[in-house]
Amino acid sequence: MGKEVGFSGRRRHTNVFIIIFMLLLSFCCFYPFYYVLVLSLNDATDAFKGGLYFWPRVWTLANYEVVFSNKYLLNSAVITVARVVIMTVLVPLNCSLYGYALSHRPLVGRKIFSLILIPPMYIGGGVIPFYYVLRMLKLYNTFWVYIVPYTFSAFNVLLFRSYFQNISSALREAAIIDGAGEGSVFFRIIFPISMPVFAAVALFAAVGNWNEWMVGQIFVAKAELYPLPTILLQILKSQNATITGINIADVVQSTTKRTTPEAVRYAMIVVVTVPILMVYPFLQKYFIHGIMVGAVKE
Repeated sequence: MGKEVGFSGRRRHTNVFIIIFMLLLSFCCFYPFYYVLVLSLNDATDAFKGGLYFWPRVWTLANYEVVFSNKYLLNSAVITVARVVIMTVLVPLNCSLYGYALSHRPLVGRKIFSLILIPPMYIGGGVIPFYYVLRMLKLYNTFWVYIVPYTFSAFNVLLFRSYFQNISSALREAAIIDGAGEGSVFFRIIFPISMPVFAAVALFAAVGNWNEWMVGQIFVAKAELYPLPTILLQILKSQNATITGINIADVVQSTTKRTTPEAVRYAMIVVVTVPILMVYPFLQKYFIHGIMVGAVKE
């Protein structure tokens, strides 16, 4: 009895230690984002005094007014949202069709089509060859450079294939006997019962495209086609918050608001980060489910 009590006491102390440690770790991860939010909501000139840690001292929305009043930045927001919406639809659709075909064992050349997916997952063609391909396809410096090359993912195809293989083939056979074609089987039967994996891949596509900045930085030269992450990167890298086609220091000076380029940087970070942070916690389970698809075979 004494040993059981002692073991229970050590276990309780261990749990308390783990809880405290995880709370401290969560605070260390969360506080930098919160600190940026505090600075973005505080008067820019007052922030120079320091002493801001947990709450704005002089509340203001002037920094956000500068961000949202600029047509150039609003245009980049439209580009980003359009890109995310289109890719959230096209990526699951394209990858699911390929995965659905691979899930049928009678498919001629099924192993070859599966092996084709492996090299692109580990080997890239390089930036320069990819650049020449985009130029040949007339995608360089257009909005479609964000869409066309990225609507297909080998990893997502394998997720769909694994999920579809766990669906009973009797459903498809019964539908075909009743006169349904492959299109009807897929969209009327397979799609409704496969919503978890569709949601997971759609979320992968949405989060990835919202945060992606490199395509705009390398393959787009028109400032009006930059997405928000690319603009944010250039603002953070530049000492005077200057990007192609806009100088935020000039925008700040042309307004009557008490703000600075540094404060506008903080507001810009919040504007780019908060939307995806608000969506992700509610859909996190789909990430976990998508990763676990096909992990266990019965």
